[in-house]
Amino acid sequence: MDRTYNEFYAAVKNWGRYELVQTPADADIVFEISLAGASSYSFRLRLLDPKTDIVLWTVAEGFPSAGLKRTRDKEFDGGIDSVVNDLKALVSGPPVAAR
Repeated sequence: MDRTYNEFYAAVKNWGRYELVQTPADADIVFEISLAGASSYSFRLRLLDPKTDIVLWTVAEGFPSAGLKRTRDKEFDGGIDSVVNDLKALVSGPPVAAR
């Protein structure tokens, strides 16, 4: 689980869109990442309102868990990339025309 958090944290930090804070109370939005599975895995990213704990959006990405360790590692990294790309697409939305 540390790997899931650490890699997601690094990807979001490198993106530079959000300022990461120490506690949920200091946040405007909370990202909650989890990993589940056995024969295949899936990441689930929930975006929560920190004041109400209401889930605003959920993003999920699956990937296989079979094969050699380096193959599994590559699939894991690809899954993290997919979750972050989904998040980027979610918050980017269509461009707003200037008035």
